[in-house]
Amino acid sequence: MRAYVRAFEPAKRLVLITARVGGRLQAVLPLIKERALSYGFPVTRLRGAANCHSCRFDVVRGAGLEGEVAVSAVWKSLRRFRHWDVLQFCDVPEAGALDRLCDVTRGDGLLIARWESKRSPYIPLSAFRGDEDPWRSNSSANFRSSMRKRIRRLGARGPLRLRRIETADQHCIQKFYDLEKTGWKGDVGSAIACNQSTRTFYDEIAENAARFNYLSLYFLEVNDQMVAANFGLSYRGRFFSLKLVMNEEYREFGPGHLMINAGVQDCVERGFTHYDFTGPREEYESTWTSHVRPHSEVLVFRDGPYGRLLHAVNLRLRGRVRLRARVGALLGRADRSPRSGGQPA
Repeated sequence: MRAYVRAFEPAKRLVLITARVGGRLQAVLPLIKERALSYGFPVTRLRGAANCHSCRFDVVRGAGLEGEVAVSAVWKSLRRFRHWDVLQFCDVPEAGALDRLCDVTRGDGLLIARWESKRSPYIPLSAFRGDEDPWRSNSSANFRSSMRKRIRRLGARGPLRLRRIETADQHCIQKFYDLEKTGWKGDVGSAIACNQSTRTFYDEIAENAARFNYLSLYFLEVNDQMVAANFGLSYRGRFFSLKLVMNEEYREFGPGHLMINAGVQDCVERGFTHYDFTGPREEYESTWTSHVRPHSEVLVFRDGPYGRLLHAVNLRLRGRVRLRARVGALLGRADRSPRSGGQPA
């Protein structure tokens, strides 16, 4: 939360709602308050303090009954806070704490609009063995054959080595940024190193993740040359892949798939239960898993005539916008390439 606000919206007004049970912090909901237009209608909006780099957004809450009570208390606090027309939450994971908050708001008679924003793939790791490469368990014979050939050809240059960095080593982090910038993201200016705000965000994420022992920065190397890298977080038996980048000079060897394979194997050896891609589903990820977690954009409208008007307008116009976007996506799907963020070679 702090990393996001400091990097992307330092001048915006932060509304931080917390709930304690028995004196202990049990729930936190960080929001940005702003004046905006919603399809031409002026609104005071409270939206989740997150963007695409955050991957997903949810209430941070404690476990068990105390967490449930805390989420209800968060909503009661929002109801008392009169200065908003719309609550907006993007990329809310299914069955998360915000689902509970939405249940509470429905019970109070408020109107909610919800659209699926993405389906994020993840790999359950229970089926893998720590002494066997994960690609060998893949159901596709073509994929297994391709991986076997790529590993053999690259292995002729030297042994593949996976390094996991768990400290905020600025030299290693800079190497990751530099590798990403050499690819197509550097060409179009979307690499981390191309934007100071984005770099500030990832620098602080790395620093805090290392401080609390959940940074996992992977480098896949051959002869001390980087083939691919993965900036991720490890927490409670799950690995969250935030950024996977590859060396374009090794594209013929499928560096993205090699990095996923090595990362999954390391997670299995560490006793993890899930490997989470975190982002929207890409075609190459379907090679590794059919499991996805739906995420949604959620709008909650304050009760009253104006809230009902905003709800009706959003439902009607948002549907048209989404239809146009879906048609555009279908027309452009045939043109997807590695340069547009499709498949890692």
